[in-house]
Amino acid sequence: MNKEQKYTSLDQLPLSLNANDIAEVLNISRGNAYTLLHREDFPTIHIGKRMVVPRARFIQWMKNQLPEQSGSDDLADITYSRSGDYLFPNLSLEEEPSIIGKYGLLRKSYLKDHKPGLYSNLLLTGKLDRHLAEIDRACNERVELITNQLAKREGVTEALKAKNQMEWVRQMNSIRARAEEVILTELIYC
Repeated sequence: MNKEQKYTSLDQLPLSLNANDIAEVLNISRGNAYTLLHREDFPTIHIGKRMVVPRARFIQWMKNQLPEQSGSDDLADITYSRSGDYLFPNLSLEEEPSIIGKYGLLRKSYLKDHKPGLYSNLLLTGKLDRHLAEIDRACNERVELITNQLAKREGVTEALKAKNQMEWVRQMNSIRARAEEVILTELIYC
């Protein structure tokens, strides 16, 4: 049974909404709409035995139910596209996704598998790409810094490279592996 949706935008709502209107707009049952009409924080007006909600106060109540967000907080600005019987909000990303390297991808995998709440929060607030890019940048800087410090401390110099290239590569690989182990523990898997 295909039920045609009566309202496709908040501007199409009647000046006062009854339980049936509220049930359709919020996609809830009529019984739940009546429960909502009886709540103290819901802007219900009693006219005899009838319960109605003015459109402006209903829209304001809906805005108050949403978490605080940066940017536009006017629900009337949301537009929808119809696909069959469904309405989908026309959403777009605010910023271009960043290039994410090895360490950013490792962090993303870790968050998905071990911290799904944080991952979902970052993803839904649009901060995931920025977080991953920052982690990747910080990891690359730290690996470079730690590698240089360890090479200097262990005497792995350009002179060794000129004298015995294979020994220099072996020692630098060892140093790099230790530096990566440090940043994986401190920055990626935390």
